[in-house]
Amino acid sequence: MSRLRNYWRARWKDWLLLLGVLLVFVAADRLLKLYYYSKSYSHYEVGAVYWEDSKTALMFAPDRYLFWRYKPHIAIKLSNDIEEYSLYRIGTKPVRHAITVETNSRGYRGPEFSCAKAEGTFRIFVLGDSRSMAEGVTNQQRYSEQLERLLNAGGAGPRYEVINMAVDGYSSYQGRVQVERELVHCEPDMITVMFGINDQDWDLDIRDEDRAATFDSPLVSISQWTNRSMLVYFVRFQLLQLKGLLFGKTERTPTLATSPEDRNRRVTLEDYERNLSRIAELGQQHGFTPLFLIVPNSPYSWYPELYQQDPAVLPADAEERFARIKSLLARRSYVEAAQNLEALLAEYPGLPSVRHSLARCYQQLDRWEEAHRHFVMKNDQIVFFGYEAIVRKVAAEHAVPLVDRTAQFTEMRRELMYVDDMHPNDLEHRILAEALHARIVSPR
Repeated sequence: MSRLRNYWRARWKDWLLLLGVLLVFVAADRLLKLYYYSKSYSHYEVGAVYWEDSKTALMFAPDRYLFWRYKPHIAIKLSNDIEEYSLYRIGTKPVRHAITVETNSRGYRGPEFSCAKAEGTFRIFVLGDSRSMAEGVTNQQRYSEQLERLLNAGGAGPRYEVINMAVDGYSSYQGRVQVERELVHCEPDMITVMFGINDQDWDLDIRDEDRAATFDSPLVSISQWTNRSMLVYFVRFQLLQLKGLLFGKTERTPTLATSPEDRNRRVTLEDYERNLSRIAELGQQHGFTPLFLIVPNSPYSWYPELYQQDPAVLPADAEERFARIKSLLARRSYVEAAQNLEALLAEYPGLPSVRHSLARCYQQLDRWEEAHRHFVMKNDQIVFFGYEAIVRKVAAEHAVPLVDRTAQFTEMRRELMYVDDMHPNDLEHRILAEALHARIVSPR
């Protein structure tokens, strides 16, 4: 005992200094967190992964098995300038929307929950990407929260608990891993599944199945924990700024010389089918019901890279004809342009660019029904169409309940359904919640 007292008398100043240094580091970390999270960021800033000006690490942390996930216990304000598409509007309308993403201790957008399910509770997990997360709407407007309110409105029967586990940028591979590694241990009664938007992405030129090997390391887990420190973020960000200043900035995404057909999509159609089938099999093994959900892309938007078009089938003069039609549109000769587009489309009905131009031309002529029909038909060539067909196929083969809102969300209507080209707005989230509620309480 005397030796301990002597040691303390001799070293108390050292220990006090160490405590003071730790307190300074903790205080600096807290102040940096207050500083960084008091600002507003765009999804573009927090979504660009690991380049010199990226704010990614403010929102995401690396994950050994899921590649990334939201950082726990954060509240980050996101504000975006987006393009809003509509049938009854010529062109697009720029719109600003803002949300706050607040995460729980598990790194998901939503309140805390225990993996141990309370007695008398029917637990539903929502899996998906930014459409389910959901970009552009508040927590209370999301279909997951609205569904929980609808299910519990009657008061009788079990208490329903709807937990949203969706994350920006996730593919069906990441959803499958979530089920395997996390959800089966948390007593789900039902898991809703909606993926596909990110599965088709080819920017990284590597399949998620192959990419997993580059993340499966204890170093990634260490990075995940150190990433929580704002001091680490501050030092890392400044070093990246210095690197960009000295050696030039890294491209946001790889610059690929190959054609889209030669690139590797994150999840191929075959991988997509395997991932959905695996989730269905896990449901049978662990006693939960998978429920697949389809929400189409907005028919009024236009991103050429999302459409499959084979130039080899065009005659030599097709491009010249289309160029002449575009010049007519530039001169606002819409009647003549429409006649030429109709003739070209009659010869080559599988060209989405021509069909989209014709629909836009009909808008200018107030021929709304014809415009809408061609906008919708154009989406039959969109990349997502193939992934949606796989969802229907797997649902039929494994007897999985399916809520397919394609027909409803491609109806001709004046109300806007999307905050941009693909993310549902608050009205569409309400319709989704009502459709899911009807499917759950009245299974067919």
